Amino acid sequence: MKRTLLAAAAALLATSAHATILMYTQNDAGGTIQFSDMPCTKIEGIPQLSSREGLTSVIIDGSGSAVGFGCYTYAEPNIVVTWQNGQQRWYNPAGLSITAAGKKLFQSASKASY
Repeated sequence: MKRTLLAAAAALLATSAHATILMYTQNDAGGTIQFSDMPCTKIEGIPQLSSREGLTSVIIDGSGSAVGFGCYTYAEPNIVVTWQNGQQRWYNPAGLSITAAGKKLFQSASKASY
């Protein structure tokens, strides 16, 4: 399991030049949960996620290491993450911090919807 997680972390880091963090929140372990714009289908090394629809979420521990991966979707009014172990967690977007890239994306999306 740990070897699979390390392989997945390496795969995600290798493609991180193509992933942009849109939102994040602090977690209880002193790290963050980050929500990127990378489709889950781009994840290599975690078969239970690579076939899922949605975008990639990553748990980063207090030392900066990726320790968990998931796929998230928007289910109004929440963001729903299905983690690699199959557990789902619902997040209220009001509790998330939005990065500059996320603000830019969401502003352009809201303009396009009018």
